[in-house]
Amino acid sequence: YFFLKEKINKLKFISILMMFFSILLLIINAKTFPFLALLIGTSWGIYGLFKKKINISSEIGLLYESGFITLISLPYLIYLNYYEVGYFLNSSLTISGFIILTGIITALPLFFFNLGVKLMPLGMAGVVFYLAPSFHFIVSVFILKESMSTSKLVSFIIIWIAVGIFIKDALRDDKKTI
Repeated sequence: YFFLKEKINKLKFISILMMFFSILLLIINAKTFPFLALLIGTSWGIYGLFKKKINISSEIGLLYESGFITLISLPYLIYLNYYEVGYFLNSSLTISGFIILTGIITALPLFFFNLGVKLMPLGMAGVVFYLAPSFHFIVSVFILKESMSTSKLVSFIIIWIAVGIFIKDALRDDKKTI
């Protein structure tokens, strides 16, 4: 809204307020301030904004990003290998293969994110980002059997009602433009 002048109508504004107050409820009921969570969310928002503003194809953008990360990570991997404290090439061939596969597995979602953020409004991309923490939440509660407070459950429900409102309104807006 602020940087890209995307339109936010009344329904979208209400859904954003619902998400904001749900997150505020979580912060108030937390025993510590979630600096890391807010830093990660903010960094992804800035990353999405750059992806939206920079006029470069998804493939080339990911190539540049990967190249930049390689310049940083390769000397570190060499350092770890030299002191034999890293796992890559110092362990079994299977583990080294899995480490290589993690790069591929990481690159595919980044490629599709880069492609998607060019094709959809950044506000919608931000709302869709609630999927990943929601899956983490579901796994932690239903598979790992972690405890869940009432405030977390209420926040989760309110956030997903707001996400539903936002997406339904965005789809309605798309049908109007077609």
